[in-house]
Amino acid sequence: MFSNQKSTGLIGLLICVMVGVCSQLAEAQSKDSVGRSEVPALNTLRRYVQLRLSNADWKDYSMYITWPDEPSWDCNWVVRHYTVGTIRNEKEGVIIPVNYQRLGLFCYDFDFKENSSMVTVNYELIKDASGWKVNAPIPDYPDISADTLLVLLQTSAKDVRESRERRAQFSSTAHRIAAALSLTNGK
Repeated sequence: MFSNQKSTGLIGLLICVMVGVCSQLAEAQSKDSVGRSEVPALNTLRRYVQLRLSNADWKDYSMYITWPDEPSWDCNWVVRHYTVGTIRNEKEGVIIPVNYQRLGLFCYDFDFKENSSMVTVNYELIKDASGWKVNAPIPDYPDISADTLLVLLQTSAKDVRESRERRAQFSSTAHRIAAALSLTNGK
């Protein structure tokens, strides 16, 4: 009889331990599933940001946003690099901060206003029938990576269809942006 009581006690203890372990596993899986459900939103935002930084056409990134149109901008924020922050769940969707290290503002009249700064843009994403979309903010000026802009400027500086004066302006602006980029590489 003593042996049955001992066995019953051990079985009870094992059941308690197993229930505890199972509840911890269920809680961990629940947290993991929340994280997994946010992955598509994060992937949408990363794709949108990469397309914008690579100076993609409207038709390429418009499927990732909710607004129907954008103005034709005459300037771009020049970005050295970016990092994506931690997702925050909100009532209507998620907020994902993106930290941009900007070099300044480039305008297509060859004006480059150097102003190195770290800027955080809090992107609001919502889910609709076709998936996650960036709902806000609509950019004041779109971001473009410094490397992409340099390639565009250097290519235009060599384009014989451009006037000599414009090729010189493209080249000069490319040098100024490359200089600003090399200054931030040391930071």
